[in-house]
This record gives sequence, structure tokens and C-alpha cells, in this order.
Amino acid sequence: MWPVSRPGVEEESEELRREVLYSAAVANFRLKNYSSSRSTLKSLLSATKGRGNGMRQAEALLAQVEHEMVREGLIGASVLTGVVAAAVGIGLSFLTSKR
Repeated sequence: MWPVSRPGVEEESEELRREVLYSAAVANFRLKNYSSSRSTLKSLLSATKGRGNGMRQAEALLAQVEHEMVREGLIGASVLTGVVAAAVGIGLSFLTSKR
């Protein structure tokens, strides 16, 4: 029979958990699911905070995710502004052409 507890099993399982979470965050980032990637990274970093574990890659990926979220937000805002401006222009042209 296997022993009930093996030395190092908990550390191995925690390391595997961190690797799986980081891999999921990377996959979501590549699929442009930034909010899912961000939440996964936040939970990973909060779980490892204070343990002295170097999670520099996760921190760097979180910074990149947040940068992309801001970038996409700005692109969305500019597209919306363009659509509104076009609608106003078309509306004004209809108003002036009927007179």
C-alpha cells in the first residue's frame, strides 16, 4: 500500500496547480479572452502572495493583459465615436437636403 502522506506531495501539487493556472491564463490571453486571463492571473498571484515565490512571469503577463484591455477599450471607443460622427453627419445631410 502507498503511504498516506508522502513528503513533498503538497508542494508538488501546489506547483502543478500554479503551472496549470498560468497555462490557462496564457491560453486565454492568446485567445484574446483578456478578462478571463486577468481573473486567473489575479487569483494565482493572490494565492502565492507572501510566500516568496517568484511569479515574475505571471506579473508580466498580467501587465500585458491589462495593457491589451486598455488598448482594446480605446479602439472600441474610437470606433464608437466614428460611428456616432457618421450618424450625425448623415442626419445633418438629410435635414439640410429636405429644405
